[in-house]
Amino acid sequence: PPPPPPPQPVHLSGDRDVHGVIGPAGGSIALTGGLRVEIPEGALAEEVTFDVAVGNEANVWSREEGEAESGLLYDLRPAVAAVEGHVFTISVPARAAPQGFESAEVKLGMEEERPSRAFTDVIQTRWQYHRAERRGDRYVAEVAYFGGHRLQFGLVRD
Repeated sequence: PPPPPPPQPVHLSGDRDVHGVIGPAGGSIALTGGLRVEIPEGALAEEVTFDVAVGNEANVWSREEGEAESGLLYDLRPAVAAVEGHVFTISVPARAAPQGFESAEVKLGMEEERPSRAFTDVIQTRWQYHRAERRGDRYVAEVAYFGGHRLQFGLVRD
């Protein structure tokens, strides 16, 4: 028989949530009017089943500390690292900056599990902040891994 066709990139899309498998051929995940995730060819070593959804509200950013959220909160599971030399691109529509944040830095807040230090079955998480930027009408971050929990873009003043 002829050889199977080469794997093709997979493009998953949905309104408020999406579930599907993306493998080494790469692909993308998109929620209507919001989150976009680009996974380049070769970034995944094996097939990964992704679950992505608009998340519930959370206090990720604190105006008292010179921070402000800039877009919806999203759930992106599972935790997965890109193959060395690759990055994932995460983006959302850029919103108008609130008063006082017009020249603030853009950051991606990503929740990830942290090693447990107690004798408990409770999953402990922490927020990690990644450099991001405005590209046209979107906020964009390039990361080498997904934390496996929630993420949200924000603005941080110096």
